[in-house]
Amino acid sequence: AIVLDGLDECVDPELWEIPFAAPRSGITWFCTGRPTEALRAAFAPERCFHPLGKGLEPLSPGAVREWLGAEAPHWSTRSQEIAERADGLPQYVHLLLEELRHGRMAVDEPLPAGLENFWKQAIERAGPRNPDLGSVYLPALMTIGLSVEPPPVSLIREVLVRAGTLVADDPSDQEGLLFRVLENSSSLIRMSVVDEQSVYRPVHASLVELLGSAPEYRNARAA
Repeated sequence: AIVLDGLDECVDPELWEIPFAAPRSGITWFCTGRPTEALRAAFAPERCFHPLGKGLEPLSPGAVREWLGAEAPHWSTRSQEIAERADGLPQYVHLLLEELRHGRMAVDEPLPAGLENFWKQAIERAGPRNPDLGSVYLPALMTIGLSVEPPPVSLIREVLVRAGTLVADDPSDQEGLLFRVLENSSSLIRMSVVDEQSVYRPVHASLVELLGSAPEYRNARAA
């Protein structure tokens, strides 16, 4: 058997077709992911068997309490509230833990309702509220989030220079600024190594959807 987990985090939907294109004799593919509209269409019942029917149950307050108890005990008293605001999505709790891990949230801070609003809050904390990164942050995040292939810092810099967003004369100063953007975005952006080069991509497909469609980011997309 071959397990493909986290398919909703896959930015390239062509990868979803691998189980259907591969030889099926003697191989069982077990594919999981948050049931986004695109993923439901790709793995429709007429294309494959759904052994769990409607899927796994949403994340319960008990499961949230156990998760937080292991990683952020001081937040476990808010497990009921977190489960309700997460709407059963584990990614919400994961994002919360990442923000806590990097010291970006206080224990009594109000929580947004839904994963989309949590992404927006995390973006606001990481960039627009920071006067040193404010004008560069969103265009850089859009460049990463909407790129067909995960870009290295050198390509992000080139895109922003051509757009007139980066104006510093020294490329090392420009890349230094971009590395600060990436450091502030550790809850949002994941680094991987491709061909011995560091490249950057959003941590989740729902963040890509938000960056590509939210009206408040229209100007950053245009830049």
